[in-house]
Amino acid sequence: MGDLSLVDLQDLIDEIHKRHDASVICLLKTPDKDFESTDFHYRGGKFTCMGLAKTISNKILIDIEQGRVED
Repeated sequence: MGDLSLVDLQDLIDEIHKRHDASVICLLKTPDKDFESTDFHYRGGKFTCMGLAKTISNKILIDIEQGRVED
């Protein structure tokens, strides 16, 4: 596999979207303790994407309850 660090982020996101019927991508960057940047991308039906977002939220809650949380 090539060095993906050289690939533009938007190109990576577009490729993920192309490979799936629907996708939700949430990105967080915290360059320092006083600044935070978020970026959200979704493709597919709006209700499908809302369902995906809710599903991952529920999965994270289950992992928290079962002690399977990574920081």
